[in-house]
Amino acid sequence: MRALQLVARVDPKQVNFTVVKELGENNNYTGYFYDTSDGGNGAAEAVFKHLPKLAGAAKAIAQDCNCDTGCAKCLIQHGCPDGNTALLKQMGLLLLDAIASDKT
Repeated sequence: MRALQLVARVDPKQVNFTVVKELGENNNYTGYFYDTSDGGNGAAEAVFKHLPKLAGAAKAIAQDCNCDTGCAKCLIQHGCPDGNTALLKQMGLLLLDAIASDKT
């Protein structure tokens, strides 16, 4: 969410993110960005408009962090359905890099 402030100039109080574990025996998760105000405020739209830049900024934040596995300063998602137990900082960096380099 820190990257959101830096890139899209959106107040983190205007947008939120949740991760939902899909039903079934597979370990599929879906993430949702959503506006926090009734009727919307365009903040979630800004996430998708700036997604590669946001991923690049988030990657830089995580790389600059001294933690090994991810922490509240860089990667932890509050409200994660698994309590961030499967958090892998290196995997997060790999995914952020893939999103940041997307040319579509």
